[in-house]
Amino acid sequence: MRALTWRLWVTLAAIALVCGLWLIAAGGLLWAVLDPNDFQTIVTAMDGRWGLLVFLWAGSLVPIYSALRWAMHRYLLEPERLADAVDIRLKQHRSDPIESIAIPHMDRLVQLFNVLLARDQVSSKALEQQVNQAVAQTENERAWLSTLLAELNRSVIVANRDGQILLYNNRARLQFKRLAEAENRGHGGELIGLGRPLDGIIDRPLLEHAKSTIERRMMRGDHQTSTQCLMQTPTGRTYRIHISPVRRQGASSTAMEGMILVIDNITDEVKLKQEHAESLHTLAQLATRQTEQLAGVQEALRDGASVNSSPTIEAQLEDIHASAALLSQNLATLPKRTLRPFPLEDLSAQDWVEAIQHALQRDAALRREVRFATTDRLAEVWLRVDGMSLVRAVVALLDALDDHPSIQAITVDVGVDDHEVVVNIDFSRAEEDPGDDTSLNDWLASVVDKPSLRANALGQTIAEVIAYHGGRWSLAAGRVAICLPRIPPVEALPETLTQSHDSRPEHYDFHLFDAAIAQMPQADRPLNTLSFTVFDTETTGLNPSQGDEIIQLGAVRVVNGRILSTEVFDQLIDPKRAIPTTSTAIHGIAQADVDGQPDIHTVLPTFHRFCEGTVLVAHNADFDLQCLALKAPACGVAFDHPTLDTLLLSALAHPYQDSHNLDDLARRLGVAVEGRHRALGDAQMTAQILVKLLPILEERGIKTLAQALQAQRSLWQKRASY
Repeated sequence: MRALTWRLWVTLAAIALVCGLWLIAAGGLLWAVLDPNDFQTIVTAMDGRWGLLVFLWAGSLVPIYSALRWAMHRYLLEPERLADAVDIRLKQHRSDPIESIAIPHMDRLVQLFNVLLARDQVSSKALEQQVNQAVAQTENERAWLSTLLAELNRSVIVANRDGQILLYNNRARLQFKRLAEAENRGHGGELIGLGRPLDGIIDRPLLEHAKSTIERRMMRGDHQTSTQCLMQTPTGRTYRIHISPVRRQGASSTAMEGMILVIDNITDEVKLKQEHAESLHTLAQLATRQTEQLAGVQEALRDGASVNSSPTIEAQLEDIHASAALLSQNLATLPKRTLRPFPLEDLSAQDWVEAIQHALQRDAALRREVRFATTDRLAEVWLRVDGMSLVRAVVALLDALDDHPSIQAITVDVGVDDHEVVVNIDFSRAEEDPGDDTSLNDWLASVVDKPSLRANALGQTIAEVIAYHGGRWSLAAGRVAICLPRIPPVEALPETLTQSHDSRPEHYDFHLFDAAIAQMPQADRPLNTLSFTVFDTETTGLNPSQGDEIIQLGAVRVVNGRILSTEVFDQLIDPKRAIPTTSTAIHGIAQADVDGQPDIHTVLPTFHRFCEGTVLVAHNADFDLQCLALKAPACGVAFDHPTLDTLLLSALAHPYQDSHNLDDLARRLGVAVEGRHRALGDAQMTAQILVKLLPILEERGIKTLAQALQAQRSLWQKRASY
């Protein structure tokens, strides 16, 4: 619209100048052809009426202006809009028809454009099919890589030499998300993401030490160049990090392009080793005490004292027997508490119970039907176990109960309390059975400790398997109870490790090896090489300077021209004031939704870390930036990031469009409108719009961050109705 307005005024000024020159030329012509007396008569007649002539000249410009404006809107603006529509569809390979424009005899042109777009779509699909066939093998390999990384039960991260993350699997994302929540650093955001520095999750001195160690080994030509180190968090969690170098094929053997990190949470293993060491220390103390007591008894016997007549010797012998019993007890439990022959995995209690049921269905020798009673909470409860051993242990116990002639019915009741999963195996005796419960319990105790009922490949008994997992078991009349410890919520990974969406996983981008993302936005960098944080806010009202508060922050990252839909920030905020019903009617956030949520002083520093090293992007960014700026000083942060506004960028990309509000912009660019008026939904829409605007801006000469910022400042007004 700005370009059209400029053309209109320039054209009007030219016409006014021509009319003025014509009047001057007419006066000169009259002066040349008329007798001086006749010319003086005309001048005398016009005395005092020259203003009328100027008024008539200026008045004639009004209808000329109206006619020009109408003609330009009809014959210049509409074709420009038609060109925008064709250009957008060509860039996005869309074939949806263009609507008719309000110009006579132009319908045929629009129809021809639609035919050409349809043909372009057919050609594009054919070309796309050929390209897909040409890269099928590569895509297949990438799909295998994605699947293997997603299913791998270990956290894997790949970074370039500068420590920027280029690849990670879902296990790593979830593990560090839980770590952030445990350390009160995760309110809606992620610690890990493409293009982010590793020192956000791993100590920088540790990384530098590992890199220098690897490079020294590579310089020496060592075959073993990998290294590993331990990292301990402030909350007491211990991680083992195995770091290996990445080398390009054909590159120098001493050149390290990046690092592969395999990260394991060994907190439980360290705890077990500490318990083992404490147990050995206790055993050593008991052995020393027994040695001292035996030496005392031997000394007394050498002095001629009698064992039966000396109270001192008798007391010492009692102490020796007690110490021996305690020593035997510690020796008996030590192997069970420290043995970890199999890697443990996180398994939901629901999956474990279903595995037991499935194993029983395959057991053709089971004569009785085993009834299960469970709670809905099992899907939310997690265990860290060797699943096969635990399943085989319970199935072996149920098989033994099924084989006993006096047992009539078996019921398994699985419940949950604050710390444990409790499995109660209830059984009833036949009414005609004359046996007693004591003998049956003795038999069950022998079954649980029976070596022939092997629950895993090491030949452990049922009791040993339960102890192996830190559990306990007990017997009562008609019941066997097995209790297994739950994983604390911050340790478990309750989200599925596989991808839940159909699109290609977004956890890696090997192009970043060659085009590393700038950790700090640089003015001369091309826009498509920068990281963007596209965000939106929802508030209690539209006047933040008068007390309206932020009630939701949502953001998504864009890296290398890709929207990373799994790297998002989404957090409700307690505004510490009532939310007006008029605001709730717009965004749907009610007071009950924000009660108990963290306040802005907790959320804003976390959001600031999420935005670190990126360009901020919002639609109608002035409002959102004002909301952040008013709260930033009290939260100890400053949002001094470069900021782009998609409303202004749209006006730069399509200057002939009347409206640049979010809904019209999404419709024009073919972006689906979803989650409207919720912070994350609007941020994701804005991110899609940004990605589609970048190539259009590049065609218009806006290629770098500096050019985009300067172009925004140059707009003399926002050409949009918002």
